[in-house]
Amino acid sequence: MPQNLPQRNNQTNSLGEQSIREFLELQREELRLRHQENELRKIELQQNYELSREGLKQQGEFIKNAPRHGLHHKILLAVFFTIILLIVSGVLLYCVRAGKEEIALRILEIVATAIISGSGGYAWGRSKARAEENPGLEVLD
Repeated sequence: MPQNLPQRNNQTNSLGEQSIREFLELQREELRLRHQENELRKIELQQNYELSREGLKQQGEFIKNAPRHGLHHKILLAVFFTIILLIVSGVLLYCVRAGKEEIALRILEIVATAIISGSGGYAWGRSKARAEENPGLEVLD
């Protein structure tokens, strides 16, 4: 009977060694799979980074090419100039009906000078901005 005990220990040891080897093999396989998973995550993160960078670049281009003023801004300008026009027209009509044509002519002169000056400045600024956008264009004298 005592001889059977060492055989059991050998069987237990061989089972223990076998299970440890299987465990180690499973751990090695798990490490390999985790390494592959990490590599895939790196690739995914790199692709997400590239996609985000491209999206930001396209957003920048869109914002750069978008109109600078919205419809709301244009409506406010139109209302402002309409109100100014009505006020000036009212003052001119009052001056004409009151018999003060000289004052009416002076107001017309001031308004005309302001409109001509403003239009000239606007045209000059706009042409300067266009020239900066297209540096390849030159004015030849």
